[in-house]
Amino acid sequence: MHETRRPHLLQSTGWAEVKAATGWRAERYVFEDGAARVGCVQVLRKRLIRGVDVAYAPRGPLVDDDKLPAAIVALRKALGHGMTVSLLCDPEASESDALAKALGAEGIRRSPVYVQPRRTLLMDLTQDADTMLGAMRKKTRQYIHKAEREGVVTEKTTDLARFHRVLRTVAERDQFGIHDLGYFASLVEAFGDALHLRMARVEGEDVGALLVIRIGDRAWELFGGWSGAHSEKRPFYLLKWHSLMQMKELGVRRYDMWGLAEGDELSGVENFKLGFGGEVTPWIGALETPVTGFLFPLWRLGARRRLAAASPCRRPQPAGTTPRSARRAVTCCSRRRGPASAKHRAGAPSFLNSGSHFRWRWSSGDRFLRADRSPMSLADRSSAMRRSSKPRSRSSLPSRASGTPFF
Repeated sequence: MHETRRPHLLQSTGWAEVKAATGWRAERYVFEDGAARVGCVQVLRKRLIRGVDVAYAPRGPLVDDDKLPAAIVALRKALGHGMTVSLLCDPEASESDALAKALGAEGIRRSPVYVQPRRTLLMDLTQDADTMLGAMRKKTRQYIHKAEREGVVTEKTTDLARFHRVLRTVAERDQFGIHDLGYFASLVEAFGDALHLRMARVEGEDVGALLVIRIGDRAWELFGGWSGAHSEKRPFYLLKWHSLMQMKELGVRRYDMWGLAEGDELSGVENFKLGFGGEVTPWIGALETPVTGFLFPLWRLGARRRLAAASPCRRPQPAGTTPRSARRAVTCCSRRRGPASAKHRAGAPSFLNSGSHFRWRWSSGDRFLRADRSPMSLADRSSAMRRSSKPRSRSSLPSRASGTPFF
């Protein structure tokens, strides 16, 4: 993944570990053009009924835009050796009529549903702090300085319980679901030192929290919330600014605010984020294609709707933006929990170029897989199965919203 120079959190082995606990099985493929590797993809597969599954590549494949149609075709062919209903891809490919036409020629259509945000705000952290401040809206810059003058303190922490208390306060007041503490523990287990927690305090009281995951020179802001206390001191503005500066110090070049509003309901969140400057970036959106043609109606009539309905947590708008019901900002992530390791096997497929199109082959003990992850022991598998079978309360499940990762 790192060799592509465009790694993504949702294409990481850590994300596969988190998803394995809820029945998603990860497979990894390498794309090759002659002797050169041109990309890769991690596919999550989940069973619908006995012997039949669906496949999803969150933020994949990781290839250049011009190679995307051929890569999806090759992946579709590889998956076609089983009873896979459909393939849904959600790449970070630029919005382009030419690309959409090339995809359509290969039987790959834009899906009427989306899972990941179709627009996001990317912050360029290669700029110096003064340049970044200068690019912000005047009010955002003023609120950051006000928080500093008012004595707001932000600090790193490893205390998950402390972080979770703030999120729970936001959820209880605004009446939406959040993950339980065990889910965040599974994220820490999966991502380790790449996961960063930062808190904001006013007069000794925790009033804000952010969770950011860093991979290579990129970072994603997945969870965050402001309790609503001490609004006059604008603590969440300073918290976000210090998070940006922390990632900059760690060598991050691109900071993803994770999604912008898809409708009026979350327009306040979008307005808050846009105050920090950055570049609004639209993606092509979710792409779907049948893998086993006669089974595809199962996807169109049922599975697709269930996936869309399971989009993640609601995120209220930040203070001072619009409705009273949106006075605490929060960002959330996937609605599933539990640590485990994604299962895989030696002999995973990679791809070779044949003329102008990719074709797939099976390679013995594929090097990409061996380098990226070690096989799961029988004891580890048993432990993961026990964890994933534990019942969860309905209150731990978030309500529908856009702009946060589900798969």
